[in-house]
Amino acid sequence: MKFMIEFIENYCLVTTTGIAKAETFNELLDAVLLHERWLPGKPLITDNSDLITDALTNDDIRQMAVSTGKKHSLTTLPMRFAIVAPQDLQYGLSRMLTTYLADKSKAATNVFRTREEAIYWVSS
Repeated sequence: MKFMIEFIENYCLVTTTGIAKAETFNELLDAVLLHERWLPGKPLITDNSDLITDALTNDDIRQMAVSTGKKHSLTTLPMRFAIVAPQDLQYGLSRMLTTYLADKSKAATNVFRTREEAIYWVSS
């Protein structure tokens, strides 16, 4: 899995491509939260429109959420986290992730089918 990080005025946008792997999720999160332009509480959008999620399992999704809680303080995480997942499998896996994250983070999380919807939500 590859990812590109962009800091827009009021949010951070991560665009993912390639084949999704649970361990790369931690690399992605570290890259964002340790980036010199990251500000704690800044909204985060992950656009997975071009990510292939076929190989991810329920255990992978759970582990991604658990490792997030273990590695990062609640004060460094975003206050709003939006996931763009236009395909049905991506959407379902993303909803599972947000459910697991709800126990680990104070962030409001949501899944959207389009980037425009995600931007509107994190900006409002």
